[in-house]
Amino acid sequence: IHFSDFRGRAVAFTFFFTSCPLPEFCPRMNKNFFEARKILLADTNAPANWQLLSISFDPGFDTPQILTAYGNFYRGSATNRWLFAVASTNTLAELAPKVDLHFWREGGSISHNLRTVVLDTNEKIFKQFDGNDWTPQELADAIRAAAKIPAN
Repeated sequence: IHFSDFRGRAVAFTFFFTSCPLPEFCPRMNKNFFEARKILLADTNAPANWQLLSISFDPGFDTPQILTAYGNFYRGSATNRWLFAVASTNTLAELAPKVDLHFWREGGSISHNLRTVVLDTNEKIFKQFDGNDWTPQELADAIRAAAKIPAN
């Protein structure tokens, strides 16, 4: 998966790992994505050119099978407009500094900050949410606005 695969669409992405033990971190990000997706799908006036992407930074554990089961837990059988993927170490090394994402192994787990990013239709950062204080409605609003930017 490459961001260029979604050119012409607004893309909201966040970072997580499936074995995260903190309910206010990774699980909350995915619950917020679930709710934002529900808002956008229910809005008959919302643009149709958007995509959600949950990116794991634990390539050693988060295999395709684990991501499929984890994704199905959050999005159910309706997989449209929401992908779960794992980023390679090289991809993370390139992407993390661009959005000020920090993560490190500590005590048998992964510690990290929270970053959720909305790209516009031209793959430019439209909005970045730092932390976990944003709401699904705020994310849905940012996706709507980013999707309305004409693609070059």
